[in-house]
Amino acid sequence: MDFYHNFFYIYVLNASWFVWTIIIASIVLNILAPILIWFVMNSKPLPIISSLKKEKTEKSTKSEQ
Repeated sequence: MDFYHNFFYIYVLNASWFVWTIIIASIVLNILAPILIWFVMNSKPLPIISSLKKEKTEKSTKSEQ
C-alpha cells in the first residue's frame, strides 16, 4: 500500500493546519504541565475546578430555596 499517496495522508496528516495544531497543542501542554503538576503535588485544587464547584453549589442552594 502506498501510504504517502493516500488521500488521508495528503489532505489531513500532511496539511499545514494539522501540523500547526499539533505544534500549538504540544507548546501549550509544555507550558501548562508544570503548573498542573505543582497544583497536584501541593494538594491544592485547581482554580478553575474550585470556581466551577462553587458555582454548582450556589446554583443547587438557590434551586432548593
